[in-house]
Amino acid sequence: LVRTLFFDVHFADPCIRVAYDYLIMGFPMCIEGRKYHRNALIWNLGLIIDKDTRSDIYEPILRKLGYLLKNLE
Repeated sequence: LVRTLFFDVHFADPCIRVAYDYLIMGFPMCIEGRKYHRNALIWNLGLIIDKDTRSDIYEPILRKLGYLLKNLE
């Protein structure tokens, strides 16, 4: 069973967690600008980890990687 999480520009920057048999952590990002199709580049950087693992230690890493990719763009 595959479930998809779509997000809007208003969801950009919070860390999202979804738990099944494993934990999916997502960090949606958005860069607005005229050079992008539909005037925005929207992506979700994510990690999949074991659901019994402490997720709070991965959130800062996910956040830093997201902002790094945003700055590189």
